[in-house]
Amino acid sequence: MKLPAIHYFLLVGLLLLFLSSSLNAEEPVKEKPLSTELPIIVVKGKDRSYLEITRARTFPLMEHRERKSSVQSSFEAELAEKTYYHSLFFPGLEKEIEKLLPLVKPFIEERKEIYPIALLGPRLEKPLTSYYTPWKYTRTKKVSLMQHRGEKRLTQPLIQLPLGEKIYYPTPREKSLLPYFHISASVGGYSSLAYQLDYGKEEGKVMYLLTLGRISSSEGAKYKEKPLAKSEDWLNIESIWAFSKKKRLLFDLGGYQKKINLPQEERDKNKLDLKGNLTLELQKGNILRVLAWLERAELTGELEHYQEITPGVQIELEIPDTPFHTGIKAEYSSYANNQIHLWVRNEAIAFKRIKNLTGQLEIGIKQIGEAGSEIIPHLKMFYQIDPRREFQVVVEKKFYSLKFADLYLFRDYVEVNENPDFNKIVNTWNYEGKFKYKFSPQIDFSLEGFLKTGQDIIWNWDGIRSLVKPENRSINSWGGKLNLQFRFSETFEQAFSYTYQKTENAQDSSKVIPYSPQSIIDIWLRWKRDSWRVEAKIQFVGERYYEERTEDKLSPGLREILKISKTMGKNMDLYIQLELNDYKLWKDYSLPREKFSLGINFNFY
Repeated sequence: MKLPAIHYFLLVGLLLLFLSSSLNAEEPVKEKPLSTELPIIVVKGKDRSYLEITRARTFPLMEHRERKSSVQSSFEAELAEKTYYHSLFFPGLEKEIEKLLPLVKPFIEERKEIYPIALLGPRLEKPLTSYYTPWKYTRTKKVSLMQHRGEKRLTQPLIQLPLGEKIYYPTPREKSLLPYFHISASVGGYSSLAYQLDYGKEEGKVMYLLTLGRISSSEGAKYKEKPLAKSEDWLNIESIWAFSKKKRLLFDLGGYQKKINLPQEERDKNKLDLKGNLTLELQKGNILRVLAWLERAELTGELEHYQEITPGVQIELEIPDTPFHTGIKAEYSSYANNQIHLWVRNEAIAFKRIKNLTGQLEIGIKQIGEAGSEIIPHLKMFYQIDPRREFQVVVEKKFYSLKFADLYLFRDYVEVNENPDFNKIVNTWNYEGKFKYKFSPQIDFSLEGFLKTGQDIIWNWDGIRSLVKPENRSINSWGGKLNLQFRFSETFEQAFSYTYQKTENAQDSSKVIPYSPQSIIDIWLRWKRDSWRVEAKIQFVGERYYEERTEDKLSPGLREILKISKTMGKNMDLYIQLELNDYKLWKDYSLPREKFSLGINFNFY
């Protein structure tokens, strides 16, 4: 693959930045002690003996298999002390890692997909804005809200990362410093324009949150050499009523609309969703959570029109005196199969004979239309070998029916599969192991291995309409991922990862699995000094098949992003960004070769 001269220029610049920063690396800052000492509990017996009480390490709430993910981009490196927010400017990046002062943890829960690798998708230019809790919007006491189990993301390669799938469940807290008002905007090549507004205020016991934005470009992607325009609009309104410490209500209204040009026609896609979440504290401290939702997804073209309506309800009971939770979820879909799911979960399993070994276990049974019933286990084990080493194992079964929005709403240049044999069912076993080792305060290392087997969704090229469409296949997929993270100083950080994945067709060895690369390499650099900040990201994607009946492959892809920003005062940031692409989304579809952009972020209050 021959690269233009500008690619070599960028690579050389990154190398010089790496060398200069590593030579001038500062001594690492020693870890500061906790501001508040942890309590020490000592029980004195009648015989003057003493009992040492230790609490087993527990996990955060177990992520559920039926919740739509907020997928991490391959460009994203897990750095210490960070806050996630959506990067509306980096095409293909759903989130950006930003170090803010003061640091504020996000309130968006995430579901980690084990595999396969999430690839970069055709994102329009978007300003670096705020799907995060603004720094003025701090809350003190976190109250867990029930997660929506009915939402799912395909595990096959995410060629396009969804922008509009923003499902927010902010956790109410007893105090908040509102209001806040943030605006971000950017302009760039190909007539690109983007903006986003975030506003929040509090009146009495009610909090109101508003987010709206738009992105548009005359060349969101290219079909061969033909530019394809694209525009997206989104709106999200949330209200949180804290009637008392024992009763809270959340109401969420979200809307999303996208217009894209196909090679021969235009296509409109939109989604409207209403959600309500009621949390009640009952007698003896028991917590009841009731979640209800109604979603409508629609796709319209010159010769096509599809619509899906999905109502659902979920009820969960948490008994604080025991580690068990139980719940039931029912969902109806006018497009996919109806689903009923009943589960019991134990969130804190400790082993007396093995110190520092803890676990989570969930057992459920699900009924999906004519597909029948399945028992769905989920086991997660965590072993803290010592303060520097830890090991984690996850074993789970996935069994769910994909909705229309899951398949077609946030993926572009795809064809709706109208074959009656296409049952839209995913039924797989998933295994993951992860070992993490902290070599030093400056270097972190992790090694992951994964295996998936069963019935899943693939994306196959349709040469008649020059689009891809989903197919149901039995597959075997396995591989591993190596991660290295370096913190040379407070001003310079670097991350590197290499992923290997092998995916095969288990029902027909003569066919291949399209759009599943065997190798992906990611490099991420960040340098900061005073009010200046430089970030660079590089991703290399190996060869991919584009159709299951052919051995022909797409050439390897390369994406490079360089961003330089400067803080102006306390409330404004200016930045410029250069993106270079040599990457195909699907066969005959590629990203713009070069793109230059200018943006601003402003916090009014």
